[in-house]
Amino acid sequence: MAILLIVFIMLVASYSSNKYRSVQEVQKLQHKIYKALMYEFEDDLPKWSAKIDVDATVSFTGYNLVQFQQGKDEIEKKFKLIIDDFFPRYVSVIKRYDSSIRRIRIEGHTSSEWGKNDNEDDRYLKNLQLSQGRAFNVLRHSLDTLWKYEKKWIKQKLRSEGMSSSVLVTDQFGNEDKRRSRRTEFKIDIKHGDYFILKEDDEMYSSLKGVK
Repeated sequence: MAILLIVFIMLVASYSSNKYRSVQEVQKLQHKIYKALMYEFEDDLPKWSAKIDVDATVSFTGYNLVQFQQGKDEIEKKFKLIIDDFFPRYVSVIKRYDSSIRRIRIEGHTSSEWGKNDNEDDRYLKNLQLSQGRAFNVLRHSLDTLWKYEKKWIKQKLRSEGMSSSVLVTDQFGNEDKRRSRRTEFKIDIKHGDYFILKEDDEMYSSLKGVK
């Protein structure tokens, strides 16, 4: 059993240096994806009222685009047409980085508006439900833009998430832009390392330490 412990420690040591990406490595990869997305979409961003951040987040937040009506989670027709053009191309770009992508998140956001008679918790919860509906509907429509063979890969990565009114869009004076706050963002989570494997390794190592 002592030999087994030694072999296990050697195996862990042999790949532990590759288990985690540094912050700089993650940022470098994000910037690489950002440049690939900009190469594909730079000419489309103005007409879509969209932008791409250096962390490869694609945000549809422009003044000229209404994605959802106030209090509604149904996607506006103009935004559906944008998704039809955007999403298949988006998938073709990010799929090149499959091994480094842990998750693709479609975030739904709301403005802070709600009934004047609702307390703060009720406003948050109602906006959370609304934002979740928006994110889900965008995810569902996005999937409909893909061929069957493309869906197999993306469904392993794609998730929807409601953010309520926790991240508002504001103007230069710090005032909320309510129309632009009702928005959708596509975010990419990079794999930092095999955390769960490491956790299992630690548990196994702890159990072996007591073996003589």
